[in-house]
Amino acid sequence: MKLSPKVFFGLLAIPLTLAIIFFIFQSCCQKLSSLSITSEKNKFRVSFNIDKKDKYNFEKFLTNLDIPSEISSGASFRLDATSSAMLTFFTPIKADLNISSKEISFSGKMSHKPSNNFKVENIKVPKSTHLAIFASNVIDFLNSRYHLPEEFLKWLSKNFPTDKGQYLVMFNETDFAVLVKSDKANYDDLKNITFDKSQASADYKEETDQDVNFHLLKLGKDPSREQLTATVFNLNGYTVFSSSYKSAQKMVSVLKSEEESSTFPSVKEDQQLAFTMIYNSTTNPISQNFVKLLFSDSADLSNQNLKIINTLEKIQQASLTLKTTNFSGLIKIK
Repeated sequence: MKLSPKVFFGLLAIPLTLAIIFFIFQSCCQKLSSLSITSEKNKFRVSFNIDKKDKYNFEKFLTNLDIPSEISSGASFRLDATSSAMLTFFTPIKADLNISSKEISFSGKMSHKPSNNFKVENIKVPKSTHLAIFASNVIDFLNSRYHLPEEFLKWLSKNFPTDKGQYLVMFNETDFAVLVKSDKANYDDLKNITFDKSQASADYKEETDQDVNFHLLKLGKDPSREQLTATVFNLNGYTVFSSSYKSAQKMVSVLKSEEESSTFPSVKEDQQLAFTMIYNSTTNPISQNFVKLLFSDSADLSNQNLKIINTLEKIQQASLTLKTTNFSGLIKIK
């Protein structure tokens, strides 16, 4: 008997409907792996809840990073005072995990909403960038590493406002640049900064190159690091503070599109974010100096630094984005 078109499509609809119902049921009921972060007595606890279906890939992922599988039972860690205060505010945190042997992506919600969200603009950064961050305040992070002179720190707080957010770009070994959307830096005040009780003028000078005026100020020398020569300039509506004259010249070439660059954070126009960062190790090898800058508390632990370098070099890319109480990110290994 020949089936009529109505009967044929009616019979076809039955398995399709069942398949859709099954897919929805599976999606709703599928158990997701997750992690949670809680704070306790000046330290943080990471707990994992790995579903059976993800256990093999998760252990493979840890092995690829030379991380002991015992960490799946949970681990504790500490941060510097600035980072610790920030993370404590957002805890407890829970994230759902999507796990493969080479990549873990995650997303979730935090218990507290960030105080500010900013309209973020994409900027050009050097191809050699290891770490780029957009946040409300990155100056505090740098100060915790470099112990900037108080008078210079006061100048930064006045001339690098936090109401539009700040960019931190770390490239080469220890070069960095801080950018803010402002072109109103007070260079007369910078020129008149004094660093000691004798009120002697600080070592300040100006240079002109690439049609840009650079303002250079030698900062106090940290015994464990090279001396910083803070170099500040304005370009394309931004005020930029670089760690040296050479790194400032590099940033000018990048911002002027005179050399190859990357885009950060590569978001849609008028995107509102509280925080975003990206880490990349594909362009240059990770150095001990870079690790010291990131993990100041481990600066004297050379063996620990080597372990950190080994892990960081195996991570191809990592990212984290925070928007209101939602966050997402990924860790991708080579």
